[in-house]
Amino acid sequence: MNNLSELIKRHENTVELFCEFADIQWEGDSAERLVKLMTANLTASTEELKAHLLNFDRQ
Repeated sequence: MNNLSELIKRHENTVELFCEFADIQWEGDSAERLVKLMTANLTASTEELKAHLLNFDRQ
Protein backbone atom coordinates (compact mmCIF):
# COMPACT_ATOMS: atom_id res chain seq x y z
CA MET A 1 0.00 0.00 0.00
CA ASN A 2 1.42 3.38 -0.95
CA ASN A 3 1.68 6.33 1.42
CA LEU A 4 -1.42 8.05 0.07
CA SER A 5 -3.54 4.93 0.48
CA GLU A 6 -2.23 4.46 4.02
CA LEU A 7 -3.02 8.07 4.88
CA ILE A 8 -6.56 7.74 3.55
CA LYS A 9 -7.06 4.50 5.45
CA ARG A 10 -5.87 6.08 8.72
CA HIS A 11 -8.19 9.04 8.27
CA GLU A 12 -11.08 7.20 6.66
CA ASN A 13 -13.79 8.94 8.71
CA THR A 14 -12.40 12.37 7.87
CA VAL A 15 -12.18 11.50 4.18
CA GLU A 16 -15.77 10.23 4.18
CA LEU A 17 -16.95 13.41 5.92
CA PHE A 18 -15.09 15.60 3.44
CA CYS A 19 -16.57 13.69 0.51
CA GLU A 20 -20.05 14.09 1.92
CA PHE A 21 -19.54 17.80 2.61
CA ALA A 22 -18.03 18.47 -0.82
CA ASP A 23 -20.57 16.23 -2.58
CA ILE A 24 -17.82 14.03 -4.00
CA GLN A 25 -18.88 10.57 -5.14
CA TRP A 26 -15.97 8.31 -4.22
CA GLU A 27 -16.40 4.61 -3.54
CA GLY A 28 -13.00 3.97 -1.99
CA ASP A 29 -11.73 2.52 -5.24
CA SER A 30 -8.42 4.34 -5.58
CA ALA A 31 -6.44 6.98 -3.76
CA GLU A 32 -5.43 8.60 -7.05
CA ARG A 33 -9.07 8.96 -8.09
CA LEU A 34 -9.89 10.57 -4.74
CA VAL A 35 -7.11 13.13 -5.22
CA LYS A 36 -8.37 13.92 -8.74
CA LEU A 37 -11.93 14.39 -7.44
CA MET A 38 -10.74 16.58 -4.56
CA THR A 39 -8.58 18.66 -6.91
CA ALA A 40 -11.46 19.15 -9.35
CA ASN A 41 -13.73 20.16 -6.48
CA LEU A 42 -11.17 22.63 -5.15
CA THR A 43 -10.59 24.08 -8.62
CA ALA A 44 -14.34 24.56 -9.17
CA SER A 45 -14.76 26.13 -5.73
CA THR A 46 -11.84 28.48 -6.35
CA GLU A 47 -13.26 29.57 -9.71
CA GLU A 48 -16.68 30.14 -8.14
CA LEU A 49 -15.16 32.24 -5.36
CA LYS A 50 -13.07 34.21 -7.85
CA ALA A 51 -16.16 35.01 -9.96
CA HIS A 52 -18.08 36.03 -6.85
CA LEU A 53 -15.29 38.34 -5.70
CA LEU A 54 -14.96 39.91 -9.15
CA ASN A 55 -18.69 40.60 -9.22
CA PHE A 56 -18.52 42.03 -5.70
CA ASP A 57 -15.62 44.28 -6.74
CA ARG A 58 -17.66 45.70 -9.63
CA GLN A 59 -20.51 46.80 -7.38
